[in-house]
Amino acid sequence: MTAVTDKDYQKLAEAVSEDLVQQRIPLNESITKLATKMELTDEQIARLCETTNNTTFNKMFKAKGADKTASDRLVEFDVADKQKVLGSLIKRAERNVDTAKTASYLDFADLPDSMHEVRNPEPESTGHTKEAFVLRPEGGPSKEADIRTLRKVAAHLRQRKTAAELEYVDCMGELHTQFKRVYTPPFSKFEKQAAALHGKTAEAHLNHLRGLLRMPEVTYNTEVLSKTAGFVDDSGPEFVLFSKLLKTASELSDLTAAIKKLEGVL
Repeated sequence: MTAVTDKDYQKLAEAVSEDLVQQRIPLNESITKLATKMELTDEQIARLCETTNNTTFNKMFKAKGADKTASDRLVEFDVADKQKVLGSLIKRAERNVDTAKTASYLDFADLPDSMHEVRNPEPESTGHTKEAFVLRPEGGPSKEADIRTLRKVAAHLRQRKTAAELEYVDCMGELHTQFKRVYTPPFSKFEKQAAALHGKTAEAHLNHLRGLLRMPEVTYNTEVLSKTAGFVDDSGPEFVLFSKLLKTASELSDLTAAIKKLEGVL
């Protein structure tokens, strides 16, 4: 992790903004490369995105000219987004794990020229200068740096997986509570309609819910039930909850697969 001061954030933001204005390089792309090279934390990425958005807006607004009307000075650009930057790091790691079994995945050699010389010299008490960071590539990818990046991505994926697991348990718990109540739609009707709407995807989760309700597992004839899907009113809270549960389960599956790939390399 690199220590980044307020001045560092501003200098980085100005370099990233300049690359957008002069070379049309998206903000998220430039910040992703900086985050990789400098091993920024999630919080540092968020701070850099915020500073970059403010800097870019001010730069583009001033470029419009003071003599323009309010409508002529509207500023539009794709803002820097922390989640998109983290997503890019994750996708890059997954893609490279699929294509190679080495740690040299991330390309550090193609940083935009205008970002190569970003430095922040500050006088020390000795009269010398120091640099908070140097962005110039070091001749090629560093296996050690790549391993650290992949470990960081894996840790982020594990955090997301834990959150998804908790959300799944919450959804299942709410459904269980709902069907334990006296004045609710009968579960037998709901499960057939849910199976009609979602097919085989729903079966394991419906049987999980059956287990919580102390009911035996069943096998659903989803091919027959699917013919009634058009007659199902899925606006009820139980259907909304179940759809959320299935979406969370799908995310869990994807995260588990991605973590397994990364652990196969690390």
